[in-house]
Amino acid sequence: MSSDEIKLTPTLILHKEFKVKIHGAYDAREVDSFLDIINSDYEAFFDIVENKKRDIAVLKHRIIRMELENTKLLEEVISLRKIKNANTSKNNLELIQEINRLQEENNRLKQELRNEKR
Repeated sequence: MSSDEIKLTPTLILHKEFKVKIHGAYDAREVDSFLDIINSDYEAFFDIVENKKRDIAVLKHRIIRMELENTKLLEEVISLRKIKNANTSKNNLELIQEINRLQEENNRLKQELRNEKR
């Protein structure tokens, strides 16, 4: 039920007037007392609904902030992965170059050793 469908408000309940009939009439004080209880409950329900609406608004705002924060964190993770991949590629290239240099040095030393044996 939406708030547009609510037909009674605490004020309408509080100020409701009933027609009094002689035969089979209700005790006006008893009706008034009961309506006071209903009115009090309606006021409490309205307060609860308003508090829940505020809670929902706060939570929606928090969701939006967290979604923005999540997006920023995901972008940071992607950026860090790119840096890591670039560094890994650079390190791999450096390692390959060092291996090649060492192989060349090894081949040169082998050649020198062969030349000395002759």
